[in-house]
Amino acid sequence: MAQKLKQDCATAQDQLAASSQEQSRLVSKLKSDVDTLYDALYRGGNQIQLSSPELCEQFRQLEADLNQLNQLLMDLIADVKSKRNFLESNKLHQMERNLYVYFFKDEDHLKEMVEKLEQQSEAKAKARVLEN
Repeated sequence: MAQKLKQDCATAQDQLAASSQEQSRLVSKLKSDVDTLYDALYRGGNQIQLSSPELCEQFRQLEADLNQLNQLLMDLIADVKSKRNFLESNKLHQMERNLYVYFFKDEDHLKEMVEKLEQQSEAKAKARVLEN
């Protein structure tokens, strides 16, 4: 029985030594990982860096591009409004625009519109002749 206790004690001491070595190795690895994390967060300075300078530069460039795009869109919207106002105020240009649309989209409707305009023009011409 004493022999068995002595063996159990020796086994427990061996396991304790192995466990101590494993713990020492894990603590060393943890310290290394903490140092790596510290270097990544502080980048050699005293103040924490929550983002990388490369990423910040890309965000600045993205913001500048977005501002430029926004300005181009605002200019485009102003141009479209200006042209819309011009077309709404000028019936001849509005009719001309519609004819271009019909030319590219609906030939039959274009033909009908042109015939209708020709008839109106002939009717006005005849009315002028009759007035004189």
